[in-house]
Amino acid sequence: MTPTWRPLAPWRAIKAARIVLGLSQRDLAKAAGVSRGTIERIERGIPGQARVDQMVQEYLEGRGVVFVPEGEGHAGGFHLPRDEAKAE
Repeated sequence: MTPTWRPLAPWRAIKAARIVLGLSQRDLAKAAGVSRGTIERIERGIPGQARVDQMVQEYLEGRGVVFVPEGEGHAGGFHLPRDEAKAE
């Protein structure tokens, strides 16, 4: 089954989600199967290969992060399920 493309989360949300989950850039890179430089690039808001960036987003979503897309009046963001947020 071919994965369907969806908009990537805002870079600020990716960085914030990493921090809330207690992951270093190195931890996230290893878990998502990308380089640490890729995480640094994403967190600076520099565009890259969409599929590589999506791997990072998919890993975070697998950890329970739900990304909220940018829209009128807000910059987008993320949230965690209540149980996940209480565990921290």
